[in-house]
Amino acid sequence: RVFINDVKVLKLSDDEVLIYLSPHSGPVNTSGSEWKRVTLFGRVLVAKETTAIRLTRMRGDHTSVRMMTKLEMPDGHSGFNSMKQGIVNLTQPVLSAFKFFLSLQELNQLDSRDGESFAELLLHVAEEDNIFRSETAKIKHRVKTLFTEMRGLREAKEKYDWIEPLIEAVLLRKLTKPRDVSTPANNVSHAEATKIGASFAINLALNLTGEGAVDAWMMRFPALLELDKDPDFKSWFRPMMNKIGVTLLGRVGWGLKTRVAIGAILSFLDLVSDVAVAYVFLREEEYLYCYFTMGTVLMNLFLSMALGVFQHWRAGPMALFKEFLYISFALKPVVDGYRVVYKSQDEKWIESRRVNPMVELTATKVLEIFAEAVPGCILQMYAYIQRGKTSSVAQLSILVAALSVGFSSATISYDWDVDPRHRKARPTFYGYVPDDGDRRAELFSAMAILSASVFMLRSLAVALLAVVGKDSAVAYVSVFMSADLALFLLVKVLRGDFLYWVPVEGFEAYPLALLMRVVMKVVTDFTAIVQFRHPNEMGGLYFSLNVLSTLLLPVPMLFVYEHRLRDEDTKLKQQLQGLWSLYFSGLVVSMTCIMLIHKTMNKSFIGTFISTKTAPQTLSSMFMDDSTPDSEKAEIFGHCRQMWAQVRPEVKFWVKTNWDTWQDAQPAWFTSAVRISIPQDMIPTSHDLEEIKKIRDSSEKRGSYSHLFGIATGKGKASATVQPSCLKVSDPLERE
Repeated sequence: RVFINDVKVLKLSDDEVLIYLSPHSGPVNTSGSEWKRVTLFGRVLVAKETTAIRLTRMRGDHTSVRMMTKLEMPDGHSGFNSMKQGIVNLTQPVLSAFKFFLSLQELNQLDSRDGESFAELLLHVAEEDNIFRSETAKIKHRVKTLFTEMRGLREAKEKYDWIEPLIEAVLLRKLTKPRDVSTPANNVSHAEATKIGASFAINLALNLTGEGAVDAWMMRFPALLELDKDPDFKSWFRPMMNKIGVTLLGRVGWGLKTRVAIGAILSFLDLVSDVAVAYVFLREEEYLYCYFTMGTVLMNLFLSMALGVFQHWRAGPMALFKEFLYISFALKPVVDGYRVVYKSQDEKWIESRRVNPMVELTATKVLEIFAEAVPGCILQMYAYIQRGKTSSVAQLSILVAALSVGFSSATISYDWDVDPRHRKARPTFYGYVPDDGDRRAELFSAMAILSASVFMLRSLAVALLAVVGKDSAVAYVSVFMSADLALFLLVKVLRGDFLYWVPVEGFEAYPLALLMRVVMKVVTDFTAIVQFRHPNEMGGLYFSLNVLSTLLLPVPMLFVYEHRLRDEDTKLKQQLQGLWSLYFSGLVVSMTCIMLIHKTMNKSFIGTFISTKTAPQTLSSMFMDDSTPDSEKAEIFGHCRQMWAQVRPEVKFWVKTNWDTWQDAQPAWFTSAVRISIPQDMIPTSHDLEEIKKIRDSSEKRGSYSHLFGIATGKGKASATVQPSCLKVSDPLERE
């Protein structure tokens, strides 16, 4: 190819240069030797190619290179193949240069970015790998080549010669039972390293995030904990494994895919069973039951869409449209699961949403339980007790609902606790799930069965109350649940703990708090989700008392129902015996699960089940603790401001005192999402405040080729490309 371009070099700042190559606008000299050489091959195709290359200084010895190219073919010609070949031509030397400079890094010079780069190279299938037929041979060749070429990895192997077989076993990702290897790092053999690496796969299967899998894996083996503390390894080894974990989590079929698939299948089966039960009621001319069952399905659909609007409205109409499609086609659980893995660290995505993906995933499950599972199960149990019979479809529907609720409830508690970010931010609350894989599986199973059992018992109690009420069934149930909710809300108000933690300000914070308090109370009543003992939700002591009351509630209801049946026929008395059997079975199962949870959990967290701390008290004490790092203190901005009003002066002083330090050091937690959540009166300088206002209010997409080209051609403002001093981040890819 012959390039005839005009070149501009623009200095955007002291740390950034933009090289812009645009099609030559003047006459073209076709008499040159290069032009004649091209025409020897036949007809010449004249196309326009515009390229922008941005060079950004990262650190003293690092430069980020971003290249964007736009190919305009003549009419009637597709530019796809040309563009594809052009990208290959452009990226191959860049990749070679990247590998060359990375290979020069010594072990003591490696950092987190180098670790992530090693992970990308280990996971990248190169052309030379194709000479091997088996996947095992390809991985071993790739690992051996990288440990040979990279100076830092060679030095790592010289220090611990078992590192190479460890990485090989990790990448082979064979699902095996975890092995116990307690050997210290200096004495680990190659065989033991293979066992340690092979244990990585089971942790991927037991965790929702790659970081969580890595954390659980490293906590299990003393040798890995030593690596995590070794000055030569701690800066790059865990970031490398985190990158590998996140990537493999999306590839393997038994990891995230299986967990998301199980949840999605149970949710879909629950929906199908509800529709089937509604059809049975319709066929039997029980129209009220039919309409109520379908009403629960529609209510769940409506609340899910309302949540979608609340969460995604700032992302634009297209994002909302896609969200409605996911909800309508029952794909929301699948999408939410993948967002937790791939969007939790995506700063741009989080900026345009109200809450992070983990909170959205939890809210979706909670709303499904609240709007569909709970009323549906109560109705079907009520119909069974009232009519004295039930269809096999209704029985199956109750069973599927209980399994779905149990799995969703256990998943919520498990995923929140094992996430290393939560454990680091709240070490006194998160960590009750043990690090041992077998104990984790036992605990997860116990929590799932407990939630399913509590769901059945609470539904039985409310259904019995409705039956006892006869013609006033709705009134009986309404009065009971209203009194229970009123007591809970009264306790919250008297303790100054009514407002919900979601960062919504002004008048709308109060109706949102009322809605969320009611939803969370009802869901906890019917599921005993362990995560909801958090001070932001029920609180430890209230949660434990609530579970106890749920286990005992069916007893008075059954006695009242028995009194009513004193003069009834034998058939109904046999039904009563069946209900007593159901209750005692559920009680035994629930108590067994509670004892199993107590046995398998880390005992140091038992106090969280009887804690009386409120959310504002917990948040304030966390912030005022001198040992709390700035990264964790900054989480206060992710909460409703009224919750931390009592420490607002201290927060303001902390921000103003440390702002310049954060600006210069650019810590990883000091993202633009954090900056725009800081109240405006706490920003120390007017310049920084204006820049943050622009980011908060602007919907402009940085980094698009049209934006870069607009700057170079004078159609845009160069200052728009220069990242403001208050918004710089360590990774330009995240920024763009």
